[in-house]
Amino acid sequence: SDTLSPPVEFYDGSLQTTLPNSPYGEGLPKKKWRLISVPAELEDPNVVNTLGDELDGMPNSRKWRIFEPENSGGGGSGWKKPEEFSVGKGYWLIQAIDEKVFLSTGVGKTIPLTGYDMTLEPGWNMIGSPYTFPMTPNLDAVSFYGPLTYGNGSEGWSEESTMLPWSGYLIYNRLSDVKTVRLEPLDFSSMTNTRTLARESSDGEWKLQLNAEGENYSDIGNIIGRLSDAEEG
Repeated sequence: SDTLSPPVEFYDGSLQTTLPNSPYGEGLPKKKWRLISVPAELEDPNVVNTLGDELDGMPNSRKWRIFEPENSGGGGSGWKKPEEFSVGKGYWLIQAIDEKVFLSTGVGKTIPLTGYDMTLEPGWNMIGSPYTFPMTPNLDAVSFYGPLTYGNGSEGWSEESTMLPWSGYLIYNRLSDVKTVRLEPLDFSSMTNTRTLARESSDGEWKLQLNAEGENYSDIGNIIGRLSDAEEG
């Protein structure tokens, strides 16, 4: 059967920027703008309530600042301070509290693995992955440019094929209409009729699918391999 998952509730402080594959596992740097997102649905999405503990209270020019586009896309016609975090949205954040700052959230729940619909306005859109693991968006290059992120290894822009948890991105919708893109975190195998997490393999990882078919029976759902986050048993 499909490997699908209902939303998983998590405790206060358990969703952190130190989670595996987060671009901010070593902390958010001091006095540098970074694109962030929250990879879950928070029970209390208030921005200050979420970040105030780690960033010393209310935002101001001496401590930290966060912005989102004034319009629903990311065209840069103006910027405003967000009151709440929204699933699938990206935000600009800068902090002057410490050389490295680690963030966490309050209580919340993960997004179902059945998929997530992301609305993209014409022009630039600031987005984030709703998932707590890397996932590769299936984007039509004729219609969309990106995703792009900032500060990945240097103070500049880079085009990415994989969206990481806690990171923010820009996507350009080349079309004149609003489009809805379905983010599918699971790969479907027609051979095994199953779904598995759609992610790129890291160095040293491998998977091998074993199929056995006879005149009356078949066994095609066997996969062995080595993954960095696998557990024994």
